Amino acid sequence: MYARIVKLLDKSVLMPSEETPLEESECISLLDIVKLSITGRCHFGSDTNKPVTIKIYSSQDADSWDTEPLISFNLPCHTGQWSQKTVMLFPDVMYIKASAKNLNTSGSVTNLMIKAFVAEP
Repeated sequence: MYARIVKLLDKSVLMPSEETPLEESECISLLDIVKLSITGRCHFGSDTNKPVTIKIYSSQDADSWDTEPLISFNLPCHTGQWSQKTVMLFPDVMYIKASAKNLNTSGSVTNLMIKAFVAEP
């Protein structure tokens, strides 16, 4: 089995209330993928108190993307610290992209990264 990690989204600063557009995300083809997990990681500023929401979107053709996320999860706020969370997915769609939204209205988040672990037969 061949496994690799693909960076979906990498953002140095996510400003208060900012949501990244899908255009900032890499597109991953899941055509031959048998295992898939998504990991979100960021550093919360000292003035944060709300989570960051990670959203994974799917597409059948890599052109038309769903308007609602396939899955979403929160990175819990740990003020002044790193937060990381991994979720497992069934790779039953053709393509995925990611976005993130900072739910804080005054505090920023730094070093946001969303990665996919993919395994092929």
